[in-house]
Amino acid sequence: MKKYFSQNKPVFVRSKRVVVQTLLPSVLVAASVLSFQTTFASSTTISKNAPDTYIVKKGDTLWGIAGKFLNKPWQWPKIWVKNSQIKNPHLIYPGDRLLLCLSNNATLIGKDEGTGCAGIVSRYNNPNEVRLSPRVRVESEGEAVQLIPLKNIKTWLKQSQILPEEQIRQLPHVIGVEDSRLIAGKGQKVYISGQNLTIGQSYSVYKKLAPYILGKGTRDEHYAGTELIKIASGIITHSKDDISTLELTESFDKEVTRDDLILPQQNIDLPSNFAPVPAKNIEGSIIRVLDSIGDATKNSVVTINQGTQQSVQAGQVFEIVQSAGTVKDKGKIKELPYEKVGELLIFRTFDQLSYGYILNSTIPIKIGSKVISPES
Repeated sequence: MKKYFSQNKPVFVRSKRVVVQTLLPSVLVAASVLSFQTTFASSTTISKNAPDTYIVKKGDTLWGIAGKFLNKPWQWPKIWVKNSQIKNPHLIYPGDRLLLCLSNNATLIGKDEGTGCAGIVSRYNNPNEVRLSPRVRVESEGEAVQLIPLKNIKTWLKQSQILPEEQIRQLPHVIGVEDSRLIAGKGQKVYISGQNLTIGQSYSVYKKLAPYILGKGTRDEHYAGTELIKIASGIITHSKDDISTLELTESFDKEVTRDDLILPQQNIDLPSNFAPVPAKNIEGSIIRVLDSIGDATKNSVVTINQGTQQSVQAGQVFEIVQSAGTVKDKGKIKELPYEKVGELLIFRTFDQLSYGYILNSTIPIKIGSKVISPES
């Protein structure tokens, strides 16, 4: 049964009282940091199978938890009630007890801190009220529930770049490998041509992938950047004139070869306000399935042909729609309607392109499938 309230007093509460716990500040994965104000929207739709109570489990994702309560998981920020008395009040940990509550026609979800729905409604109505907590729980780094599994997007979050060709042409590049070898890996040396490389500094080695050409075969056809994938890293040990020696300290799936590119080490993380929100008035297409030559499915990473120039931001959710095909009717070819086949979450953006993570799919998703703004 749901918990109903009149003002701050419960009419009925099914849950047991538990010991109050407060979370101390922790440094946690950026993907779990959700900064938002709790509001209620009448359009929020609760799943008919939504539980009254849910105990967070290890391995859960925020998207998965939101989907247990909501028909539209991107509406989670609208109904989540945080505890403003603690740092990172939006974080959820394994073992947390989440309650679904109703108060004055407002649908709320929050952590049970020992007072059930009464406490959640009180925090909602009085977010700045100071409350005493008799017990403290300390969480270690990395324990918080992630919005999506970071291991599934790590390569494309931290080890890839999309750069314009004019910038690529000016990057330092590999011109040779020690002992006249054709390839190099960890522990070997490569020789770099380029300016401004510093002895003792770490650099990354990237390999060029295929360029992105948008609007192929149309008047709008244009180049949108070239994808680079990190394959190794190393330290500059010697430099004279414009030739430097890079000793490789780590290498990944591909060997270093001539013409590979050199960039300074970069630490790219998800933005601190990474939260699921519906995209607004944006429509695009899936133009590449990363690390695959086939269709995309759930957990795939794809590129769409919309970027920051089109107001795409990390955290935006798109619906994926795909044509049901074509049929011949009375001698005419007719296209069948587009049907929703999945949902996509943007996790990294570039000028004209963005990386998206397939949250779910009902059928294999083909290149060319459209991404559209969902109903908010």
